[in-house]
Amino acid sequence: MTNDDTLSIIELLLQESHETMKTGYYHIESINKWHLDHQIDAEAAYQYWETRKE
Repeated sequence: MTNDDTLSIIELLLQESHETMKTGYYHIESINKWHLDHQIDAEAAYQYWETRKE
């Protein structure tokens, strides 16, 4: 975050690895198979992001 408490978007290039077969940006509700506790982390991050948009 910046000093004025705003969020910025960063463009990143996703690369496949031995752990990923389909890289990309997906809506959180479209994922049906999660690794370990990643769903919990993703839902918490999404909830935080949603509150920051207001």
